[in-house]
Amino acid sequence: MAESSLTWKPQDDPSREKKAFYRSSSVATVAGMPSHSLAVKPKPRESDPLRRFGEAKKRASDLFNRLENVLSRTLAIFRKSERSDEIAEVETFANQVKGIRDVIGRDSMKVVFFGRTSNGKSSCINAMLHQSILPSGIGHTTSCFCSVQGTDSPDAPYLLTSGSNERQNVETVQQLASSLQETSLQHESMVQVFWPRERCRLLKEDVELVDSPGIDISPDSDTWIDKICLDADVFVLVSNAESTLMTTEKQFFHKVSNRLSKPNVFILNNRWDASAGEDQETMRKVREQHLRKDKDFLVNELRVVEKTMAEDRVFFVSAKEVLQSRTEGFDSLTAEGSHDRLREFETFEKKFEACLSQSAISTKFKQHVINGRHISEKTEKMLINMKSTAEARKSQCKDALKDRHEEIAKIDRTRKNSQKEWEQKIMETTSGVHDLVKEALKTEIQRLRELVNGYSANPFSVNNLDTYNEGLCGHLESQFDQKMMASCNSSVSQLMRQAQQEMLCTVQSAIPQHLQMDTSNVVSSQDVVLCYELDFGEICARFQPDLKFKFSWGMTILRHWLGPQVVAGNAVPVETDAPSFALWMSQKITAQSVWPAITVGAAIWQTIGWKVAATLGLGLLCLYGYERLCWTTRVQENAFKEQFVGYTADKLGTVVTMKSRDCKQQVDRELIKSVSHLKGILGDALKQLDDDVSKLERDIDVSTELEKKANGHIFDMETFRSEFEKFSRNYLEEEE
Repeated sequence: MAESSLTWKPQDDPSREKKAFYRSSSVATVAGMPSHSLAVKPKPRESDPLRRFGEAKKRASDLFNRLENVLSRTLAIFRKSERSDEIAEVETFANQVKGIRDVIGRDSMKVVFFGRTSNGKSSCINAMLHQSILPSGIGHTTSCFCSVQGTDSPDAPYLLTSGSNERQNVETVQQLASSLQETSLQHESMVQVFWPRERCRLLKEDVELVDSPGIDISPDSDTWIDKICLDADVFVLVSNAESTLMTTEKQFFHKVSNRLSKPNVFILNNRWDASAGEDQETMRKVREQHLRKDKDFLVNELRVVEKTMAEDRVFFVSAKEVLQSRTEGFDSLTAEGSHDRLREFETFEKKFEACLSQSAISTKFKQHVINGRHISEKTEKMLINMKSTAEARKSQCKDALKDRHEEIAKIDRTRKNSQKEWEQKIMETTSGVHDLVKEALKTEIQRLRELVNGYSANPFSVNNLDTYNEGLCGHLESQFDQKMMASCNSSVSQLMRQAQQEMLCTVQSAIPQHLQMDTSNVVSSQDVVLCYELDFGEICARFQPDLKFKFSWGMTILRHWLGPQVVAGNAVPVETDAPSFALWMSQKITAQSVWPAITVGAAIWQTIGWKVAATLGLGLLCLYGYERLCWTTRVQENAFKEQFVGYTADKLGTVVTMKSRDCKQQVDRELIKSVSHLKGILGDALKQLDDDVSKLERDIDVSTELEKKANGHIFDMETFRSEFEKFSRNYLEEEE
């Protein structure tokens, strides 16, 4: 024991040097020999085992603090990798480590004192604390559980009671925990005394001492095990040396042994000072009897210690004398054998502290260290797996990135090279459309007479020519449009779709298959509707039919044969065709030769005579009458249609080229739209590929970062695993 642990006397005590000498020396007493007759030299104190617990606690706390920090950073990595299952597992590990860290921070070495009423449990605790803190005395003194633990609070010393956080003056422990007081608490209650650490070495080293009521005063002692004993490191059975172990004491510790695996039990045969003045031989036999029964109880009944170690768990002491020597001074011990009893109590303290430290380190840290090592190993495996995944992902992304760049280059080449090809294809297609429409229009113009002759919707009347002409124009427009659509639309649509399909194939060959591009609207699913509408009303707006009766041998015909004549000073153009003879005559006879012709006619009249001339005249008159009778509405309608066909056919010849060009332009616009759509598809494909490139580059960066950080944390976990193993070797295996 350190000197500071033996007394709290003032520093200016004049007998301090003398007391220190006696405290550092051991007095050996044998049967029949005075205790002061043999003195031994002071021995150097061995390393304090309680400090070992503090070192282990500090080391374990540091390990789990650092492990918590690393797990926090590791969790961020897993969250970035979006591995949901492993994220949940690492979160669980982080919470476990946080809980372990908090538990280690609160952990202390807990010692519980049990025994029958008035066996001196409180006195033993006071003796170990070097101060009379807990109530003690004759009879049933302690009424409830009392815990004494150290604190660094400036409010210390103070106490707390069960169910209350109010800090009370420590002096009230005498009223609260003493069964002699009316204000004492019930035996299942707990009074926690917080004492300044610097005043007691045990408390400074995180030792908590728990006093209990007598186990013979309550039938509910079984519940004490669950409330008090499950986390205890050492149990001290304080028995009365004036009697042997009682059944009550044995039964209680049997229950403790059944609930806990091999609890650490010390037996203090207190009040051994009663042997002072007794026959030494008798006391030796009594001691041997107590020792034999106590060892048998520990080894054979409880089976908590080996036989060779049992003697180190049984001690014969006087807590009253120890407390007296540590509060009043060493010289206050005058009873026979008191020095031996003091020395044996110190031996108990040494054995007790070694066992307490060993047990506390094992019970408080062993499972935590196992868990920490398991967490480190498991996390390390997950990090290795994540690193491998990141490496594989990075390799895949690099390969995919290379493919994307090649695909982008291919699309760029297609866009550049296809422009001229598409322009040429459009030119070829529209030229084909132009020729196709032109030929179809010519064919339909050749069928114009058939279409005109087939019109009979409105009755013909010279007086209602405008209505008839309007109906005929409408009929021709309808027939022309239907015939052109039937003969051209399908062929033109086929040409256009063929061109669209060829351009689409060029685009599809450039777009990678993994891109889902909508090309359904590029190739027209329906036939193109070309605009063939011919406004016959406008074409024939200046058509003026000549439906007056004309005698075949009349002056009009003669004028027609003879060419343009001057009639009343005006030139009248004749638009009807003349016989070939009349054409020859019109070319030979001019306006200047009319009078010679009349002269020739008069000569013929004189030559043939008037009879022949009259006969000819009568024949002409009959012919005139016949022709006049035959000039019916039907003939007039045929004449109208004939003139209409001739006029319209001539006008349509100038419209063919214009309409062919319009259809060509219409198809050109459709193909240009298709080209624009194809360019849009290529542009969308490039955008998707550019987005893929950006995403792949980000994935590569993320994978590289994950790989780098995983490497660092794998090393951290290897370090933690090594440190946990080192902790086990230094603190757990060594203790075992």
